[in-house]
This record gives sequence, structure tokens and C-alpha cells, in this order.
Amino acid sequence: GLHRAVPNPDHLNVLRHGNILPGSDVSTDQYMSALHGRLPHTKGKESNSKKYTGGTLFLDHASTVICHSHQISLRVGETLKAKHKFERWASEHGVTIKKYHANNAPFRAKKFVQDCTNQGQDITYSGVGAHHQNGVAERSIRTVTQWARAMMLHQALHWPSEARLDLWPFALDHAVYLWNHMPQRESRLAPIEIFGCTRFADYLHLQRAHVWGCPTYVLDPMLQDGKKIPKWQPRARRGLYLGVSLQHSSNVGRILNLATGHVSPQFHCVYDDRFS
Repeated sequence: GLHRAVPNPDHLNVLRHGNILPGSDVSTDQYMSALHGRLPHTKGKESNSKKYTGGTLFLDHASTVICHSHQISLRVGETLKAKHKFERWASEHGVTIKKYHANNAPFRAKKFVQDCTNQGQDITYSGVGAHHQNGVAERSIRTVTQWARAMMLHQALHWPSEARLDLWPFALDHAVYLWNHMPQRESRLAPIEIFGCTRFADYLHLQRAHVWGCPTYVLDPMLQDGKKIPKWQPRARRGLYLGVSLQHSSNVGRILNLATGHVSPQFHCVYDDRFS
């Protein structure tokens, strides 16, 4: 399962000290999973060589916002793609990344260092055997993976017949979404608000969140289009909720079709949050 050894959380305050502006310092680290995770655009029938084995996580010190990318391989090529994806995402929020802090492999690779140099970014490393120096990233990995594990265990206890362990990338996506959008106790602001220097008008997007893995009833596509179906034909099919769709409004969920294995964004749904 997903795991990461994590140091004393007191190092969080040390690494965040003086990092006032988003993008001024970003910790990065990788997470690994012994269990392969399925891809979002397939039906989950691909070979293990094409499934996720882990990924790279980026955490901004000033805001504690998290951006992550699942990867089939943890080598430098895939890691660079994750870095560029994070930087594009940061740019959309008006943030330029100036510095990274990382452990060693694969972040010491020549290609990764050269990419930082080309973009005018500094990069520092933890000492050998001193992973606690990257405690910000490691603690955030621990937190979101624990959240994801708890959600998957909860779903398995309530709906064991549909407990699918290769869905861990979706659970981790949902955990990161909650981390980024829930207000912090100290500032009363969500990390994504601090990162983008904006305020939510309200927190309705959190009220629209549902229990990960719960049964979801999706309206028949013909009824969604305003057409009629035979009187005795089921008006909805049952699916499995995999979290908020990251490409749509917060009231659109990613739903797993239990029959085909296809994952699609759906709006016309009823969620059974209590697995009743």
C-alpha cells in the first residue's frame, strides 16, 4: 500500500519560516505503491506495466497547497512531466515557482537539474540520511495517503462486494482535493485560497462533497436528454463515487460504471452517502 516514513512534525514550522509568498519555496517528494493503480481514462483492464506505481507530490510552503501527479514510472522522464504539469497549474493561479527542495533521486538527475536551471529556479537537497529536512513534503504525503487509505477502508467495510484496491489513485485525488479546499484552523483560509490570493464566496463546494466510494444512482442518459423510456425500464443505474471531477464544476462527480469499468463525469446523480 501507499506509505512514507515521516519525521517529527516540528520541522514543518522550521521549513515554512520566512516563506511568505506562494512559489518562493516548494518541497517535492515521491510516493510509491506496491499495488498498481488503474488509469482514469481506461476501463481498468490494462496490464500492470501500464498502471500507476506511485507519483510525485509538490507542496508550497507558504500556502501548504498540494499538487500531485500519478506516474507509471518514477524515473526522471515521468517526474519532469509532473514538474511541468505543476508549473502550468501554478501559472494558472498567477504563481511562478522560484525554488524547490527535494530528497536525492531522481531530483539530482542531470535532466531535472538542467530543467530548473533553464527556468531560473534554485533547487536544494536534504542531506544523505536526513530525510527529515524535507519534512513538509513527507508529512503532507503521510496525511493525504492516510486520508485516502481511510476512505478506501470505509468503502470496503460498507460495500465489500465492490471494494477495488486498484482505485487508490482516485482516493488520493479526493484526499488532495479536500486538503486544498478545507479552511485551516489558524488562518480560516483554504490552502488554494492562499495560493491563488483569492477568497471563496462561500464553501458550497464542500457541502457538495460526498463520501468516497458510496453507491451513486445515475439518471438514464435518455432521460438526461429529455427523452422518454419504457415505463418499467429502470430510470437509473448504480455506480461508485470516485470524487469530484477535477475538470468540471464541484457538483459533477466522477462515477465508476460497475458493469463496464468506465469512469465518467456525471451531474444527474443521487448519492447514497450512508450506504443504506
